[in-house]
Amino acid sequence: MKPASEPSLLTHSDFTEREIDRHPLGVGRRRTLEPLNPLLLASQCEEQISHHNVDIGNIRMRCKRLQMIQRRSNVTCGE
Repeated sequence: MKPASEPSLLTHSDFTEREIDRHPLGVGRRRTLEPLNPLLLASQCEEQISHHNVDIGNIRMRCKRLQMIQRRSNVTCGE
């Protein structure tokens, strides 16, 4: 069992994959990850990055996605 102070890792199961019709370059299709729980705080991602130095590129991409969703939905979460 892990200590309560250790942040929980985001895993692939926290996201759902979907295809987008247009690639940023305008060619073909691309896949993107959508969080299953958009209220998940992006700060949890950052904490995860600093605490567990694994898969940094993928985690950062997920963090940016979460931050974008939070800005778009203008959601604020209590601490």
